[in-house]
Amino acid sequence: MPQLQAAEEFMSPADDLTLSPSYGAITWAEPQETKFDALWTELHQDQLASLAHVSSWKIEFLEHFYHFRNPEQVYSFIERRPFLIPVLLDAYCHVQRYFGKDMSVAVEVFADPESADEQVLFALIVTDLPPEVAMNRLSLLDEEWWLEASSQTKGEMNIHLEFV
Repeated sequence: MPQLQAAEEFMSPADDLTLSPSYGAITWAEPQETKFDALWTELHQDQLASLAHVSSWKIEFLEHFYHFRNPEQVYSFIERRPFLIPVLLDAYCHVQRYFGKDMSVAVEVFADPESADEQVLFALIVTDLPPEVAMNRLSLLDEEWWLEASSQTKGEMNIHLEFV
């Protein structure tokens, strides 16, 4: 199992996005085979091989990209649903393509309004874009990626906007 090293950089599934978890920095780079590819492959293999065990470092890795609101609740929710980890990693890269590299995404667990004892994880794209522009970008994200990718979430995750 790969260990994260503080100074290592990883390439994201997005061809031109370098993620540097130690510094929280995101820069554009030429595509190359890196350790992020191995991590990405491992996460997907873990998803297929065994959903019973999730290493805490995989969830902690997500915190380099997302702001966890009520971290204990989010951590617990993801820990019980490890199939969301690859989707969340993928989502960050896709959201960044539509909303820019300076955007922020918060994750929060909400009670499902259709069922009081059900919960849903929301990835909230925090934006100050004009509502019409933001909604158009979200619609493109939905059409070009999320509608298909959301099938992997078993209805337990959604992406939406939060205006500031």
